[in-house]
Amino acid sequence: MIFLPADTWIRLVIWMLIGLDIYSAYGVEHSLLGGGTHKRHGQTLLSVLGAILSLLCLLTGFWHQQTVGWQADHTLLYISGVVAAGHLIYYAIRFSLKKG
Repeated sequence: MIFLPADTWIRLVIWMLIGLDIYSAYGVEHSLLGGGTHKRHGQTLLSVLGAILSLLCLLTGFWHQQTVGWQADHTLLYISGVVAAGHLIYYAIRFSLKKG
């Protein structure tokens, strides 16, 4: 996997974030074991993991742009930046709900 191109890594991280979003938004709310509450054990870890994946998404965007050159198309850099910023906000809100 190390030898895969950077744009493949961007797609991997974005799909991982989408999967984590589905789990955190739907799975946690509809869990029979947790009672659908945000104050369960592991919610802080889930929010931190989402923030780390968001930063990894941004880093892979910069890595891809460095690989193809800064004069090349910036589309994947912009996509990874927007996805990372949106998810950082989402997981910051989740983290503040846990603390509040």
